[in-house]
Amino acid sequence: GVSSHDATAARWACDRLGLFTRTSSPVWDVSTVRAGGTIERAVEGLPFKILPNLVPSIESSSMGRDEEVESVDDELGAFTVEALAKEVPFKAEKLVTRDGKRVDERRETCWMAEDGIG
Repeated sequence: GVSSHDATAARWACDRLGLFTRTSSPVWDVSTVRAGGTIERAVEGLPFKILPNLVPSIESSSMGRDEEVESVDDELGAFTVEALAKEVPFKAEKLVTRDGKRVDERRETCWMAEDGIG
């Protein structure tokens, strides 16, 4: 069998290659399709799925964080880091360690919920 760790990466690769895309004319040989089935079974029931190409592209430019980003989707449909930073209020907070020491969080995070939740 295939470990779920290996199968997750393999599933992502198969998705990227289009192995699981159903078309009217088969483009894969029988052994490749059979291997794809083995990979699919190995990831069944996992609580997550890697979704290739969920966002068309994420690009970063030299734009400063305080510059305005017009929209999340530009005319080419690209999703930018700047647009995400504008939409999500990321921040680094102070954390308290077990011994009571206050330290800066190493990365910015954000907890969000829909209105009325949390």
